[in-house]
Amino acid sequence: MGEDGPGGRSGCLKSGANDLGGTLMNESISRAAGTQHGQEFPPHHMEALIRSIGREPMQRDTLYRRVPEDRRATSMIAANLEPIVLTPPRKKAAVG
Repeated sequence: MGEDGPGGRSGCLKSGANDLGGTLMNESISRAAGTQHGQEFPPHHMEALIRSIGREPMQRDTLYRRVPEDRRATSMIAANLEPIVLTPPRKKAAVG
């Protein structure tokens, strides 16, 4: 089984992936399945991880253009997400 979380991300980057664009800011499916990762990976953590493997981080827009420095700086001070609440499924009532 592969490694989850930051270790898995750095492994992917070392193996040829060139972005962390699939990192979601408010993901609940993986968490609902029991993983401890996948909810939020703040931009400053992403940049630190990228630098830790000797690469230069760069934010890009949806057209893959480099974002202006003021937009990048704004992303670094964004508020943390509120903790996600995973409500357990209700059990179906027995029929009959």
